[in-house]
Amino acid sequence: MGAGSELRKILSQRLLPLIAEIEELVYRYGYIRVFGSAVAMLGTAGLLGQVLGIAWLRTTFATAAAFLFVIAALVSFAGGQKQRTKLTNAENILHGYADAMHTESPIVVKEWRQDVIIEDNGDAYCRRTLILDAAANGKPRYVSINLVYYGAGPLTDRARRRVVCKAFHAGAENSAERTRANATSTWKTARNGKPRLDVYVHLGTFVQDGDLVTVEWVWPKYSADLMSGAAPEAFDVVFDKEVSSFTHRVVFRNIRNPSLFTVRNQGARNFKKETQGRDVIVEFSATHPEMNQQMGFIADYTRNG
Repeated sequence: MGAGSELRKILSQRLLPLIAEIEELVYRYGYIRVFGSAVAMLGTAGLLGQVLGIAWLRTTFATAAAFLFVIAALVSFAGGQKQRTKLTNAENILHGYADAMHTESPIVVKEWRQDVIIEDNGDAYCRRTLILDAAANGKPRYVSINLVYYGAGPLTDRARRRVVCKAFHAGAENSAERTRANATSTWKTARNGKPRLDVYVHLGTFVQDGDLVTVEWVWPKYSADLMSGAAPEAFDVVFDKEVSSFTHRVVFRNIRNPSLFTVRNQGARNFKKETQGRDVIVEFSATHPEMNQQMGFIADYTRNG
């Protein structure tokens, strides 16, 4: 038996049970309590060693407390990562089943409206509102919507975590009296290879005629490449479910020189562009749009002329 095998055997027999015990402590009492206990041990050992003048006591217990702290931190981090991975896998499975389900009376979207505000630093606020037809047959209902990131660079995990998304549900009789809706989300890849955030809004088993579903995103640096002049950006919609009518409106804020901000229509109907002060507003709309037909525009900002 080689030295490596012998070392692994010793670690398996001695270290792994200790890590398992620490993992149990972290699970039972939480990382903060375990961390506090380690700090208390460190302080007590240092105090006793100083008072009694025993150097080895101070050194031994300080080393043990530091070791416990490091192991507890690693266990806590690994445990959190494990739970996040399990949650993500579970949500992906549920979303896969949801996408594959076909009901006898799917939800009909009577009106689809999206309003986007792009700040001059590239931060984006997006609000999408859906007006639904009645679907009160007691079956679980949901609507799925998505937003695609068109940035030229990669979308890092940190950037994804900074995206904030909220969903709301309101009745037709009073759209201002909206309540938070249960929503789950998952990151996927769009047909053009770009990152796409899919949001599933769970509506329960009773949907009335005229119900409003609103989803709001706050996406830092969503259009940073466009607003810095680094690259153009696409703004488009593609429907894979029937929609009676839609309106897409984008406001580009604080454009210093609107003459340098250009847009190119790409299959959008009722297309218009206007300038209000230093804001450039682009809008397009249609009734009964064709499914799987891309509609939108390309925006370009040549800040340097």
